[in-house]
Amino acid sequence: MDSATIADAVSALQETVDAFLGELDERNIPPNRLGEIIEGKEEFNGTDIRQFPERFVEDHLIWPVLNILGYEVIPRPNSPAGGDDEYPDFRVDNLPANVIGENKAVNDIDTAKTELLSYLDSARHEYGIATDGFEWGLYELKERDNGRVTLDPVVESQSLKPVVQYAARENDMVTYSDLTGLPNPEGVLARFFQQLGHHNVRRATGGLSQFHDLYSEVLIGEGDYDHNGVNTPLVDAVDAPGGATEAERTAFAALTLDRLAFIRLMRDRDVLEIDLHDEWRQSNNGLNRFQGSFYSTCLLSLFYDVLAKPWKARKDLEAFGRPPEFGGGLFEPILTGESEYDIDDSAMQDALTALIEGESRTVINEAARGSLLESYRQTDDVDLAGKIAEWYADLTGAYEAERQYVEENIEPTLRRYSE
Repeated sequence: MDSATIADAVSALQETVDAFLGELDERNIPPNRLGEIIEGKEEFNGTDIRQFPERFVEDHLIWPVLNILGYEVIPRPNSPAGGDDEYPDFRVDNLPANVIGENKAVNDIDTAKTELLSYLDSARHEYGIATDGFEWGLYELKERDNGRVTLDPVVESQSLKPVVQYAARENDMVTYSDLTGLPNPEGVLARFFQQLGHHNVRRATGGLSQFHDLYSEVLIGEGDYDHNGVNTPLVDAVDAPGGATEAERTAFAALTLDRLAFIRLMRDRDVLEIDLHDEWRQSNNGLNRFQGSFYSTCLLSLFYDVLAKPWKARKDLEAFGRPPEFGGGLFEPILTGESEYDIDDSAMQDALTALIEGESRTVINEAARGSLLESYRQTDDVDLAGKIAEWYADLTGAYEAERQYVEENIEPTLRRYSE
């Protein structure tokens, strides 16, 4: 996960903690009483905050944090686990796995976990998030030797409590003022997001299998699932120079997807202003559609004549918003006769719509880690890498070299935080 994404999340999480404490401050809770809750294990009561405690924590901490973590949630969906009075507090709708959540007021994580266990034990749910606003964990069921089921952590559980304590002490909201011994809030929040953020949880729950399957379908048409919007794989739409083998066509298609993914990552990092979908619409609606494919009239120039060259060496100095030079080699010709290749518009539109933009959050996160080709290679399917073994190292090496070039010469956006 790249550092810019983490830094943005850290800032948003800190703002949420500060806003949560601001809400408490407006309720004029005495410092001694607030200290019992923030520094100790006491729970809020209705007279403290003039609101049902669980709803207060949801509104001012849990829902905002879930949003920052990247989850689309449905509060209190009707649970199939039992009668009409049984409801999980939320359901996550943007993970392939079936994930629900159970909320409680602060310092009541044990009750949240107990109730989550009951929901998961209904065998209708795969994973669950338990939180009291301070403590957070993602769990699945594990059956013990004695036949009992317990919650088993899927990722390392995290706590926002040290961050809340730090801010409360710093702002004299509690009687404690010594910051010694408390961890650095930025580090706590970075680990919190890295462990519980949507992308890591999707990986941990096996959700990336569908992304990799979509990648395979878009590239070579060998996905196992039904992916709406993918009619023709790129490799079948490649117009290659005479004598090009199927392996060379596949290598070219994989290289094109890696280039598109890298551009999407750079736009997300504010290094590039290029919006591939906008470029597609402008090309499809303009005169270019009569002059050739989107690849030949737009991407070919973007790759070789703009991104691969210093600004002053370009024919059109204003093209594509005057992006910086990418000197790592990813946008220079890598394959023999590469400039003679072309791709039919229908398949290119599928690749842009279904993969690059349709899975943009995962594309960005995977692209920050490395080549999509290499990401796919880490699955159990090794056939694709074998098909293009002659070029695999060159393609993935150029991608990594470009990542390093950006880090060292354009903007250090990728490696501030460790994985």
